[in-house]
Amino acid sequence: MEKEVKMEFTRPMLLSARVLVPKFYRYNFTQYHPRRGLMSYRTQPMNFHDGPLVWIDCEMTGLNPDKDKILEIAVLITDGDLNIVDDGVEYIIKTDKIYLDGMDAWCTKQHGESGLTEACLKSPHTKDYVSQAVLSYIKKWIPEQRTACLAGNSVHADRSFLVKEMPEVIDWLHYRIVGEIQHFIHVGPIGTARIVNANG
Repeated sequence: MEKEVKMEFTRPMLLSARVLVPKFYRYNFTQYHPRRGLMSYRTQPMNFHDGPLVWIDCEMTGLNPDKDKILEIAVLITDGDLNIVDDGVEYIIKTDKIYLDGMDAWCTKQHGESGLTEACLKSPHTKDYVSQAVLSYIKKWIPEQRTACLAGNSVHADRSFLVKEMPEVIDWLHYRIVGEIQHFIHVGPIGTARIVNANG
């Protein structure tokens, strides 16, 4: 049996679409989050047959990977049934003021009002540190290289920045990506995805 739930994440909005999840969870224990509802966390790493997905959302100084920089990255890992392994990780990257001053009007307003611009100036985390921390987190749950797909909303844009700034993260993942998350409810092992319109 299946039931419909709405999975909500305040920052970043990685999984805001409606999804169908199994009524009975197969993992070791479940938790209830007041905003997210019934959660299921696992305790063992995943392999190819779990259909692992690495959800990544980035905030940047702009949309040009040749000159703009990643300011913030959040990572969430699920299996192919969208069961979450844990709360994920999020890092704000220390960024030189010259890049922040070069943002366009939209980014300047958006990141200024959210507090991200100031947080980037104060962050102790360098890009290299964050890259290694993210890779270590992914390896913890997905120890076999090129097993998990990169996933997210318009994640091709995030990927173009990751290729340039965190290539070791991209190199660990499968070359396929899963985007436009509002259109699927289940992704099995690579190549066996069942795609539907979750809004229908």
